[in-house]
Amino acid sequence: MNSKTNKFVFFAWLILTLSALVVSVHSYRQNGIEHNILALVPEDTVDQRMDETNRNFLASLERTLFFAVSDEVTAKDLKTRLENSGVCQTVFGQIQPDKQRAIYAFLNAHRLAFVDPSTQNLLTNPQAYSAWVMAQVFNPFAGVGQAELSGDPLLLIRRAKSSLSPSKNATLKNGWIVAGDQTGKTFYLIEASLKDGISVTDAVISVNQILKELQKDHPDALALRQGIPFYTASGLESAKADVSILGTLSLVGLLAIFWLAFRSIRPFLLCVVSLLTGLIFATAATYLAFGCVHAAALVMSTSLIGISADYTTYFLTRRMQFGLTETAFQTRDRLKTTLLHAVGTSSLAYGVMLLAPLPGLRQFALFGAVGLMASCLTVLVAFPYLVAKFPVRDLALHALFSRWVNLWTLHPAKMRSVCLIGVALCALGIARLQISDDLAGMQTPDASLRADEAHFAKLFERDMTQHWFVVLGSSSDEVLAREKALIEKLTPLKKEGKIAAWDAFAINTEAEQTHLLPIYEKTAEVTRKALGDVGVVLPPEKTPQTLRLEDFLASDMARAYRGRISQLKDGSWGLILSATNVKDESAMRQASQSISGTYWYSRKGSFENIFRTCRITVSTLLALSFAAIFLAFAHSFGLKAGSYCAGCSLLSLVAALGIMGWIGIPLQIFSLFALILVLGIGIDYIVFFYRHSQQAVGVSFAVTIAMVTTVLSLGILVLSRTAAISNFGLVLFLGITAAYLIAPLVLTIQKQ
Repeated sequence: MNSKTNKFVFFAWLILTLSALVVSVHSYRQNGIEHNILALVPEDTVDQRMDETNRNFLASLERTLFFAVSDEVTAKDLKTRLENSGVCQTVFGQIQPDKQRAIYAFLNAHRLAFVDPSTQNLLTNPQAYSAWVMAQVFNPFAGVGQAELSGDPLLLIRRAKSSLSPSKNATLKNGWIVAGDQTGKTFYLIEASLKDGISVTDAVISVNQILKELQKDHPDALALRQGIPFYTASGLESAKADVSILGTLSLVGLLAIFWLAFRSIRPFLLCVVSLLTGLIFATAATYLAFGCVHAAALVMSTSLIGISADYTTYFLTRRMQFGLTETAFQTRDRLKTTLLHAVGTSSLAYGVMLLAPLPGLRQFALFGAVGLMASCLTVLVAFPYLVAKFPVRDLALHALFSRWVNLWTLHPAKMRSVCLIGVALCALGIARLQISDDLAGMQTPDASLRADEAHFAKLFERDMTQHWFVVLGSSSDEVLAREKALIEKLTPLKKEGKIAAWDAFAINTEAEQTHLLPIYEKTAEVTRKALGDVGVVLPPEKTPQTLRLEDFLASDMARAYRGRISQLKDGSWGLILSATNVKDESAMRQASQSISGTYWYSRKGSFENIFRTCRITVSTLLALSFAAIFLAFAHSFGLKAGSYCAGCSLLSLVAALGIMGWIGIPLQIFSLFALILVLGIGIDYIVFFYRHSQQAVGVSFAVTIAMVTTVLSLGILVLSRTAAISNFGLVLFLGITAAYLIAPLVLTIQKQ
């Protein structure tokens, strides 16, 4: 290209970069950063209605916070602070007397809706039921008054309280739902729902600040937390800290490496220019393609720091060696084919991940591919103007790199033998390799949250375990009838210790209420006569009303049930029956399969099935990626040399898998994505050694700097607090180190 063309391309690239920056900033302000872990995985359901029921349930959980406070004064203070925080839509705690009276009136008016099975059986025997009522009336400790008897002569609401309680440990005290622990402390329950339109993370940050201030003002009180928003916010804060800390460490490491290699800070600044340009284009492309950028994709994309530094290293090494004999534009022209070949293969490795069924990793794939291409193009377009007067000097550690190259060129047979021994050892390691799709091994939840959750679960018999029953029905009566049938199946399983508890929807169907009405009237008549015989005369009572499910959900009574049961878009109904402390999931699955429209759903199991399917898919994509790279090598270098180069790139994967087996690192879905990148990055080294074998010492210097910068940025991911990302970084570290050690093997090829 002539001077005018070069300038036109440079300014066009500058305008494109500024445009991408505007798109990135605007999109970030509009959409922010996605942090919901569910956005990383696709939905996995067998029924659209089941999917809708699950989403309704999860939507309610994702904006609900629970607190258990160890004394009433502190609980009142926390409730007031939450109400005044500006982030809570509703705060439920102490039930005021007028509200208690309204709830009791509602229960009393529809008391047949809450008659449990044992009470139904007793009602069929009027004499026995009458005797029970008489015993309650004349028991001095029962506390039955005239007002209660007048409104509810059969004391149905008194009997129903146990089934309406959130747990067998919970009771009502001064209007609070309370439960005691083994130390004798009484905990007061508070439930808060977050306002729509407010970021969950921002809301939880405000709530956590309230809890800190509460602890200062009430140092002897204990406030337990439970709720998905706490985990969501904790995960995002962890990801932000990883991006900040790991990114900073990578940049500091790059500064040190470039200073030692080139004895100047200028290469570091050039590397930053290339990197930032790549990040700007990658962010803009991801927002345009997906509408958001996930925090996990940002964390894994710190790998771009090391990879994009490769192109800067290759270009500057050439300038340092040949700056006196060629212009910067001539340097670009001589490296253009090699750089484009290198970025093409690396982008191909990223691009393969676009076929993955995980949405979050498709984001990472696009982010990585676009970022690398933009970084490389920045080197080719802008660097000839930025390095025109780059100093020319001898390579650092020239003698050491010469000896390294001579090992391969003067003793090819010995070095091949060393590689074969290494391959044999790695093959033994692969035989020891463990495969894992366990979701628990891919995440590291906050320890304090887990401790609070465990304590909370013991108090109120509710936890955040990700498994439950989904019950579907064409009508409200059908879904409630199926739930009752399911509970009948679960009752013997509870006695066998296979499940500890479940959160049942304690309301009878309209048909059951209609059936109970004549039985109730007959038993009430017998009971009234028995009470009259001993002088307790009751006024006429109102006939119990039939309660429709829709009316129940609209009442104050339904606060705890909203989200767990809902009318779906097609007019049918979906219900969630939460399960606590399940010991045998297969027994739960069998119980659900025996009842039509009932399913056992395990979120953890669903994720693991997705990961298992993805692992198999990605293994296939890895094979396809290798086949595509083999064809590219064969086309560029010929069949024999291309096969040799492709074989060298395959050895880096074998080495990484073998080392994983020896040191006990499990092969996960994220390990496979790391191996795809190892394949692409390792090819960069092979391409440079093969294409520039005549300048092998200079290439060895450049590849070493490139490897150190890449390992520095990727290896730092091992320090991530997210287990999956840590595994990703460790496998990349092993694979790229192996790729660096194996790449000079191509120097033993006899070129035709």
